[in-house]
Amino acid sequence: DGDAAVAVTDDGDGDDDVEMAGIGRAFCDIFREQDARLDSFDPFSVDPEGAEAFFDNQLALLTEGIAAAPTAEIKADLEVIQVGQIEIASMLRAVDWDVFALDFAAVEELNDEPVMNAASDRLDMYGATECGISPDDDDDDDDDAAGDEDFGSDPDMLAMMLNNPAMRDLMVEEMVSDSGLTEDQANCYLDGLIESGVLEALEGDVGEDMEMEQMMAMFEIFDDCGIDPNTFG
Repeated sequence: DGDAAVAVTDDGDGDDDVEMAGIGRAFCDIFREQDARLDSFDPFSVDPEGAEAFFDNQLALLTEGIAAAPTAEIKADLEVIQVGQIEIASMLRAVDWDVFALDFAAVEELNDEPVMNAASDRLDMYGATECGISPDDDDDDDDDAAGDEDFGSDPDMLAMMLNNPAMRDLMVEEMVSDSGLTEDQANCYLDGLIESGVLEALEGDVGEDMEMEQMMAMFEIFDDCGIDPNTFG
């Protein structure tokens, strides 16, 4: 009979696994909420009160996430992101939470720091593999591309960007990088848009609502700045 006996031992690992699973679920819930808030946030249409509320909520969720982090590595990465978010919130607080008064070059520099990128990449990977959050799926990319197209063709938004020094600098940098213009040509083009009144005369999509008068003004800007009219497609 002794040979048929089965010894059963309990080393406690099962309880630890259950506890870790619970911690993971709680963290993923926080992760998903923060991701959803980020997806719904439009920095270019929010008022100062909305910007302040958004960052207050994001920082609160980051604090919760750090407390619920399932591993020391995830906690460390969240703390890196937290430092960056606190810095951006501080920049916004200094300009009374006016997004258009923000130094976007400083924000871009902060976001491009290797330690920030590495932490963000690891958190994205964890979110995708453990929480079912897929920030890079094709549908999101298509939506982002459509959103970028709409954003770039909104005359009111372009006018606000042109009158914000930091955003204008980023536009010039992008035009030089993507369109092959010189910095002088890019600035000449943007100055021409302001001085000609083209944007003020439009009431919808730049490409569709531009009438002959505005088109002639655009061709004059291209000519004055030495820009091929086909440069922008």
